[in-house]
Amino acid sequence: MEFYIATIFVKPGFEDKVAAYHKSMQDEMSGVPGFIGREVYQADNGRLMEEVKKVYSEEEIRQNAEDPHPPATHFVMIEKWESADARMQFVKSVASEKKHEIIPYLLPDHTHEFYSQIAKS
Repeated sequence: MEFYIATIFVKPGFEDKVAAYHKSMQDEMSGVPGFIGREVYQADNGRLMEEVKKVYSEEEIRQNAEDPHPPATHFVMIEKWESADARMQFVKSVASEKKHEIIPYLLPDHTHEFYSQIAKS
């Protein structure tokens, strides 16, 4: 089994359009040869910091400050495929036409790669 994982940053105000795109792709992918399954996650912006502030003081937060994140919403997509070739055939035949629908809503920062699973619980 192959794991394909992509992360994207969506421009503010376009989260619903990107979420709708990913939901619509579920139907497209269900009958694709080699496709096993897919999960897509959307960040709950600001929620982690709310939780951090409940357990850390302002001083502790300042001492461990992170660089600012881009003004965007982070999405993570995890796909499972029988083979990398099956995923690439899907991209070439179906996804390449549809992905242009969401490109205007994305920031350039993104990642996409095949991954090896190293731990599971």
